[in-house]
Amino acid sequence: LDLNNTWSTTAAGVTITGTNYFVGNYDGGLYIRSNGAVSLNSINANSSVNGNGATINNSTGSTTAPVNVLLTGINNFNSNAGSGLDVHSRGLITLNTVTANGNGSGGSEYGLYLVNDYAATTLTARGVTLAGVNVVKDTDGLDGVKILSKGIIMINSLTASGTLNGDGADLYNAYSGFVSGVSMTGVNNFSDNSHVGLNITSLG
Repeated sequence: LDLNNTWSTTAAGVTITGTNYFVGNYDGGLYIRSNGAVSLNSINANSSVNGNGATINNSTGSTTAPVNVLLTGINNFNSNAGSGLDVHSRGLITLNTVTANGNGSGGSEYGLYLVNDYAATTLTARGVTLAGVNVVKDTDGLDGVKILSKGIIMINSLTASGTLNGDGADLYNAYSGFVSGVSMTGVNNFSDNSHVGLNITSLG
């Protein structure tokens, strides 16, 4: 499913409710391009043959105002040739209860790739949150979890293990002029990765 409303003059957003399946597609399962906020619930985007499970990009609007990405419910991004979930945003990225196993068979992708490092000032910097219970295993490309942010990174109960060619989780918010920390709560496990289990680079 390809949703593109970037031509909207009012920065209209994208909302998907209920429980949703995007399975066994040749390219990506779900591709969203928007200049507005994106709110999704219970996304299952699995087994894409040549692309990501889901790609969300609301970072390209002409305004620098933050627009958020929110995933609620229970979300699964498994067995995709590309990344399980790829998000680029100017606003908060908040994910709840994500499983992303067995992604990156193409060799250069991630289990979760979350980027919101576009802020020009600290007033517009927003963070990344993984809430609920999150599992990223057996990534065959690069890192299991890769986060680049100019805001605070908050992680709850993350298992990132079995990465074949990278770190279990690589969390980076050490941008000059942006002093944001990294918070980890719950039960976290970073085992059996080919490189570092947990790599944090931060100025906070």
